[in-house]
Amino acid sequence: MLESLKNVGWSVERDWLSHQDLSDLTVAFQNWKAENRFTPARIGQGQSLQQHGGIRGDETWWFDLAAPPTELLPILQRVEALKVEMNRSLFLGLKDWDVHLASYPPGAGYKKHLDRHQLQSSRKLSLVLYLNENWQKADGGELVIYNQAGEELTRVSPEGGTLVMFLSEDFPHEVLPAKRERRSLTGWFLDAPRGVV
Repeated sequence: MLESLKNVGWSVERDWLSHQDLSDLTVAFQNWKAENRFTPARIGQGQSLQQHGGIRGDETWWFDLAAPPTELLPILQRVEALKVEMNRSLFLGLKDWDVHLASYPPGAGYKKHLDRHQLQSSRKLSLVLYLNENWQKADGGELVIYNQAGEELTRVSPEGGTLVMFLSEDFPHEVLPAKRERRSLTGWFLDAPRGVV
């Protein structure tokens, strides 16, 4: 994973979560949805934030990282350990990270975009951890990663337990519509403390 990030700027790690972890999170995710913790996602920054279903159709839950859901604690501890290891091995200067849960209803996607806004974001490295049990290729919902010239580099099927990471300012990407609900833990490693743009 670290070698891939160093050499090409992105990585895909299958089975980063165990089947038991994935099964437990599937139950937890269903409970969080039933508790109406998710709201329609928005695009933009600051006062320009707006909902735009034609660009982005997911729902998100930005939980408090200081008091996260107990079901996520083991995963969040692993993400923190990953941050430390990437700083040690790749000298990325990561200071903090931010994360939310995302749910794409059937037919929803997210048009091509960059995660780091020019001169307005501390996002250094994007990460997506898929939480979809029993995902089939025919279900769709791939993450498509492009280079700066707009050429497709890879398509990642959102199979449960797969962890994807890429440099936030270097790789435009999009989420293709799926035939069933598509779930993920999505976040960013930051080169400034959380809350500092």
